[in-house]
Amino acid sequence: MDVFRARGLEAAAGIRQPMTAFVAEHADRVRLIVDRFKETRQAVGAPRKCAPETVRFLRAVLEELKPEGFVADALRRSHQSSTRVAPPA
Repeated sequence: MDVFRARGLEAAAGIRQPMTAFVAEHADRVRLIVDRFKETRQAVGAPRKCAPETVRFLRAVLEELKPEGFVADALRRSHQSSTRVAPPA
């Protein structure tokens, strides 16, 4: 956003939460276009050579953490929307 302001650019794109916060602080000079520019989906990955029991373990841990609110809380702590947590599998 520093470059956007310093150069007087007409448009900028970024992650919704920081952009929304920026617009809230500068509502008299900028506006947020509601339509989504891009969607970034988050995921967990493991090497292909990972043992099947490891993959099962990771999946089980994630499925356990989602309903407990851990994933939503982690998203909130990183200033992301907790409404984006995938539903239980």
